Amino acid sequence: MKLYGTPLPHDYPIGKITIPTAIYYSCCNDFLSSVKDTKLLKNQLRNVVKFYSVPDKKFNHGDFLWAKDGYKLLYRDTILLIDDYTPAPYRSKLPLDPIN
Repeated sequence: MKLYGTPLPHDYPIGKITIPTAIYYSCCNDFLSSVKDTKLLKNQLRNVVKFYSVPDKKFNHGDFLWAKDGYKLLYRDTILLIDDYTPAPYRSKLPLDPIN
């Protein structure tokens, strides 16, 4: 109350964020995040460079950390995307061909 003058803080001006942003989400089995909310976030951000639904219908919020096939489904793509924004000498040395 002392800081904001209201019981809740004001909305964060997310539409002012201009940094390139990637959104990775699970489509069907995430009880902590919905596709509807993820799409709302995407529409509010100004520079979404990737909007990626993990291609496994059983993938959920915990799987972003713990999935046994996380590298194939998510991490490799994430690393390659980070490489796109990293100066050449500091990029990962991942092969460009997908891992099966």
